[in-house]
Amino acid sequence: MIVYLTMLTFICFLALGSLFLPKRLRIIRDGMSLLGYGAICVFIGLRDHVGADWDAYKVIFHAISKLPLVGTFFIVEPLYGICNRLVYLAGGDIHIVNLICATILLACLFNFSRLVEIDSNLLLFIATPYLLFVVGMGYTRESVALGLALNAVGYLRHSREKMFYLFAGLAVLFHYSAIFLVLLWWISSFKRTAAAAVALLAVSPVLVPLLFSERYVRYLNNNAAMQSHGVWTRILLIALALTVMFVQKFEWARETELRRVIIRGIVALGAITILSLFLSTLADRICLYLFFIYMLGIGSMIRYSMIPFKYLSIFFVVCLTYGIFFAWFGLSNFAVAWFPYGISLSSNS
Repeated sequence: MIVYLTMLTFICFLALGSLFLPKRLRIIRDGMSLLGYGAICVFIGLRDHVGADWDAYKVIFHAISKLPLVGTFFIVEPLYGICNRLVYLAGGDIHIVNLICATILLACLFNFSRLVEIDSNLLLFIATPYLLFVVGMGYTRESVALGLALNAVGYLRHSREKMFYLFAGLAVLFHYSAIFLVLLWWISSFKRTAAAAVALLAVSPVLVPLLFSERYVRYLNNNAAMQSHGVWTRILLIALALTVMFVQKFEWARETELRRVIIRGIVALGAITILSLFLSTLADRICLYLFFIYMLGIGSMIRYSMIPFKYLSIFFVVCLTYGIFFAWFGLSNFAVAWFPYGISLSSNS
């Protein structure tokens, strides 16, 4: 655990330094961001035998190397399949694929910080324990999809709906579960709800057998061995962020477009909470795409706090972030897959 704790503490110092820097020293803040984002990108991208799905992703990479290009789309999402294929043709291995995916995730996170005007170093610190360590190092495809989804939500703040659909669409092509985010924004009226229901009914003869196939059946399995208890932690974290937003509601009143997607997220969170009782793994995957609420709520908490509450907010964010780190690495049954941390500095290792 000491390796992860050291990296988190390094990012913490960068975040605190960035928060207390005068605004005129932006070039120093940008340099700190480059250092922090670069370090965590290498830490995630060049990991070796780390993460719950490490073996599964190695199997996918070797399978793709033996299949024709079209065949890869039957075993994995298109953009992730193309990424694997290009790396294989270039003579690389799964570590290069992971590095590319980590670069996309970190670039999207940085751009999201700019779009929503939250200190980039602070946002990196908030994202590190769960979004980067857990998702980024354990579930590669979902992590890229989640990064692209954050970017998409960021563009909504500026009413750039076409950019939202562009990045949300790219997210879907990395992991099909990201369709939830597209529907979250698109379904804005009874007419669209009805259209979505009709479309779902029309494709059900193909969709139902696919959902019960070996590839996706684990999402519909709710027996004791397959239950995802972590979904309740994520729901509580998002609820905490919503509570912070409610306390700072006058500041959030100016964020017209973000409030629209957050309100829809609240409705979706209620539905996910009910779904968690029956299909916890499916609910867990969908809940990932509401994590932007946590990033926005906790990330903006310091910005919207007045002195001396600003210092209390900083203390709260630091304690919360470290609390999430110790809770997951100390209590999760899956954390064993993250130990020991290994890094690969050579191809085909």
